[in-house]
Amino acid sequence: AQLCDVVGKKDDGRDYVQTCTQGIFMQIFQPLEPEDLALVKNLVQTKNTVKKFCSTFKDKQIMFDACTSESWPLFGAELMNPKYMEKFCSYSTAPYAYKKCQANMMSMITLSLVLKNTELSGLNDFCLGLSSSEKRGDCFASAAGRLIQIDPVFVTRALSVCQTADKSKLGKSCYETVVQYGKLSFLLDSKEYKDYCTKLPDSWSKMCLEAK
Repeated sequence: AQLCDVVGKKDDGRDYVQTCTQGIFMQIFQPLEPEDLALVKNLVQTKNTVKKFCSTFKDKQIMFDACTSESWPLFGAELMNPKYMEKFCSYSTAPYAYKKCQANMMSMITLSLVLKNTELSGLNDFCLGLSSSEKRGDCFASAAGRLIQIDPVFVTRALSVCQTADKSKLGKSCYETVVQYGKLSFLLDSKEYKDYCTKLPDSWSKMCLEAK
């Protein structure tokens, strides 16, 4: 983690310390190759031990937050319950930490509830099961954004997510996210970007096409 403090800060002001720190704990909780497993064999955690393990980093908030949020693979099935997901992500008093954690969890939840299902009822029930309108709106927006992040070809599916959110008056942040991810996925003066924008509802299509 000390290495992250050194290599994560660039001379031009860019700061990748958080990303670097999360990568350390991702290595612990999601080892992929045999050499990864060998590297972390003495750090392997379970549901019952991870809280104590992460608490050893309490004196450095960025490490505690990263440790807790990256431990999600230990709780995969339980995180499909919106109340449990809220509880899991409430490890920090900082509002940004909860929002970031929920967005991260939605990557996994979107794969399960949207890409592996033809209906959106599961996602709708999950998002509406959260405790505030802000969290519900973020839930739909994160799902739509994750689809575009996987592949912009999923724009129609992402818009279906936004339409579902609209039924509960939660569509605004979802459409904003679809516009934002379009800007990140294409050159703004490209035919592909224009084609992407024209798939959006009229007012959002106009905003998308006028993006700078």
